[in-house]
Amino acid sequence: MILNQTAEYAFRAMACLAICHNEGPLRASDLSEKTNIPPFYLSKVMRRLVVAGLVGSQRGRGGGFHLMRAPATIRFAEILDAIDYRSDHGRCAFGFGQCSEHLPCPLHDTWRRLQGSFDMWAQEHTLADATESEYLEQLGRIKSGDPE
Repeated sequence: MILNQTAEYAFRAMACLAICHNEGPLRASDLSEKTNIPPFYLSKVMRRLVVAGLVGSQRGRGGGFHLMRAPATIRFAEILDAIDYRSDHGRCAFGFGQCSEHLPCPLHDTWRRLQGSFDMWAQEHTLADATESEYLEQLGRIKSGDPE
């Protein structure tokens, strides 16, 4: 149940916007630098988040990206939906293609529980969780833009 690169980048970008939520729009170049996401890839991710209505964008002077809602109202599941991430509910962890309750592989029950836990995690957690981390002091560079 590993997130693909697009999902990871979407979470990074959204967490950064949540941390900087009260500071106004964040330019794409600054967002790219703060999250270590290549600019070309970032633009693809941000376009999906804008289309989903999670992020707003303004062009020109003073423009950039900003959250459309408060961090506490944006669930991780919404971010995953915005980038079309799907956990592989039908995928067989043992490599049998697809397995089911009727034709289970040796890992079926455990894998199904893991997927259920992941889905529950994505529904229960919001971007506010990213802003309440005990590690925010270490991540102060996101706000300041310092490379270290």
